[in-house]
Amino acid sequence: MNSYIEQLSRIKSAWNSFKADPKNKKIRIRDAANQLNVSEAELLSTEVGDNVFYLKIEKYNLFFKDLLDADRLMFLIRSNYVVHEVIVNTSDIDIKDNSFIYIDKDFPIVRFDSHLFHYVFFEQKTHAGKELKSFQIFDVNGNAILKIYLKGKAFSCFDQIADKHKCEYDYAIQKNKSNDFSNSIKKGDISLVKTDYDLTLKFSLNKKIDIKGDVLRYLLENSSSRKNPIQIHAFGETVIQYYKGKIKNVVDFGPWINVIDKKFNIHIFESKITSAVVSEYMDAGNFLFVVDFFDIDNNNVLGLCPVENYEDDFNDIVNDYIRSNK
Repeated sequence: MNSYIEQLSRIKSAWNSFKADPKNKKIRIRDAANQLNVSEAELLSTEVGDNVFYLKIEKYNLFFKDLLDADRLMFLIRSNYVVHEVIVNTSDIDIKDNSFIYIDKDFPIVRFDSHLFHYVFFEQKTHAGKELKSFQIFDVNGNAILKIYLKGKAFSCFDQIADKHKCEYDYAIQKNKSNDFSNSIKKGDISLVKTDYDLTLKFSLNKKIDIKGDVLRYLLENSSSRKNPIQIHAFGETVIQYYKGKIKNVVDFGPWINVIDKKFNIHIFESKITSAVVSEYMDAGNFLFVVDFFDIDNNNVLGLCPVENYEDDFNDIVNDYIRSNK
């Protein structure tokens, strides 16, 4: 036990020194963990106390059902270079088959495999004068799978859910340093992506086109200016998250290109997205495009495609880019 205590103490000291350095003020905890050569969950475990609590959850379906008693939630997933955030009213969603779904569309917001959930923390803090509360779920390696933030005013609801599952931290992360496990949702697995179309039965894949350049920026900016709804899905650690709708505010912050809207935010480290593949699907003379984006490590981290009844609009934007970059 003493070795685990000492290990946590060393990580805590390194983490505190890192945060004390002014140049690290804006670095996210995931990126800090990479720099310190530890997992994000390990860093969070050093803060267990007044504002961070370790949770034990036996039945995730019941845990998620309880979250629906809150008023407004934000689901956040991320990879190294993409952060995908969807904000929803809980009256519009439900939990079904390892997914949060929109009730009226029976379409997923986020898909996961709860068997891969290993550590859960509840964090409450003040940021920019606002109280933030979140449940953060990690895999066996301490990588964040899914974070769920309160975006409404149901503070007592979140507190009560946390109180139900709080337990004493037993150095579980320090005890388990294994990196040997299999993901049932493979990261970046295109075959698992859901769209408005049956791409496996009704449509057939006609061809694929490799694309370089600023196609991601082109698609985002033109979808915004033309006010066309689109689907934007992202891959995290064994999780897929979706947004379907119009995007408005496409803005740059440093090296990141972002969409900052009321119900959807995405942050993309643009220079780290190094290639794209356009897949053309055909059905009885009709066609549609799905565009997948890959990072510098060749991970499929992001995809864009049309939503039902807006195929022509999306196809036009993709074709315009292809023609102008021949």
